[in-house]
Amino acid sequence: MISIYEMKVANKEAQGTTSGSNNLIPIAVAAGDAPEIMSATLRVLVAAGAPLDFRQVTMGRDIFLAGTSSGIAEDSWAVLRECRALLKAPCSTPDEHGFKNLDVTLRKSLALFASVIPIRDYTLHGQIDVVVIRENEEDLYAGVEHRQTNDVAQCLKLITRSGCERVVRYAFEFAVANGRKCVTCLTKDNLMRQTDGLFLQVFEEIGNRYPHIQRQHLRVDEGLNLAATKPQELDVVVTPNMYGDLIANLLAAVTGTQSYVPSANFSQRFGCFEPLCDRSSTEDRENPAALLLSACMMLDYLQVSEVAERIRNAVLAAIEDGVIGGSMTAGEQAAAVVARLDKKPQHLEPYAETLAVQIPEIPGAGGPQQTKKLVGVDVFVEWHDTPEPLGDILVACQGDKLQLKMITNRGLRVWPQRHPETRLVDHWRCRFEGTNVDKQDLIDLLQRIKDKGIDFIKTEQLCLFDGKPGYTLGQGQ
Repeated sequence: MISIYEMKVANKEAQGTTSGSNNLIPIAVAAGDAPEIMSATLRVLVAAGAPLDFRQVTMGRDIFLAGTSSGIAEDSWAVLRECRALLKAPCSTPDEHGFKNLDVTLRKSLALFASVIPIRDYTLHGQIDVVVIRENEEDLYAGVEHRQTNDVAQCLKLITRSGCERVVRYAFEFAVANGRKCVTCLTKDNLMRQTDGLFLQVFEEIGNRYPHIQRQHLRVDEGLNLAATKPQELDVVVTPNMYGDLIANLLAAVTGTQSYVPSANFSQRFGCFEPLCDRSSTEDRENPAALLLSACMMLDYLQVSEVAERIRNAVLAAIEDGVIGGSMTAGEQAAAVVARLDKKPQHLEPYAETLAVQIPEIPGAGGPQQTKKLVGVDVFVEWHDTPEPLGDILVACQGDKLQLKMITNRGLRVWPQRHPETRLVDHWRCRFEGTNVDKQDLIDLLQRIKDKGIDFIKTEQLCLFDGKPGYTLGQGQ
């Protein structure tokens, strides 16, 4: 962790490079598990004349182990709210204790809905220039998981229309602000029709408002294949949370830039800036390039672009000269960047994005209110036999309004008929449907199931929205 002394020295030096301390922009600084690269980065920021007031926040492994379940010290939240941005080194979550991921907690708590990840090839012939814009709060990374039976664990994939609208609108506004030509959406809507289907639907609706921007939709496997084989054909990619994580890291590996990729996470009023990749190797832990380039994104966001340009040019010049990475310490690499602050790269092309993108309000955000009608329930049960006797028991539990329509196992229909080759587990979805159904009918059904000694785990209501099913049919139906 950076010492309080180092922070005070950095602030004092920063004040000396500006006309007065009142001109400094407050930013939060989290050294996390990489104090060496954070110290190196602060030295470069100060030397370049960045008008910043550094305010320390503490988060990461030590905070978890001290008993704070979020991994973020309680007094750090007030500091974050006082600042316009957070510059964050990698902060780990202890795997062995089952804590919820710190980055997920931070992004959801501060409503950092969009992650912006620029990926470029730093070879002299590089032509790869892709920006991944990843939804940041939802999807499988929401972290809603349950162990339901001896054999089955569940992770809920949560997608909201309002969340899709914000990140998709940001992607198109980003493309407009930065002269980008095409926005590509990645989903797996052919399998996840309700969740990924919603993301694609919103992409098409909002894309219609930007007729001068090309748009395309790719299934995520097609998108990953393109990223691996022809990444130069991608421009701006917008995608749900997990796919964005996958394609950004794939692109970083394809370009060989894992130690150089910055990222930014945005709410409407706050930005968090950090390297894309965790620092696993000793070399990576000493390489400040990704954090320095993240700091440049932060300066662009804070509209201090002239300082960002100086640092970015110096980093690229240092990459050209071969003094980034290798056996040098973080401090030595920082000194090499400082020595090049008035130098421009000879071959690598400087770049900068407009990041202070404000999303216009969308009339009716969240979609029009639809008529919702209850038509049934999926009852999930634990059962350690074949589906035929389970079906017989549940048929006896039917009421006047709800009838058993099917039983599925891992999404595949296995009752009233099944293939004998199908592998079965102890987790069953039992679908009851009817007409004129109300909540009391569901309660009465569960009571009858309980009275038969069946262990039900959870329920999901089946509803029509403007007459269209808000649920999928079972595979094989």
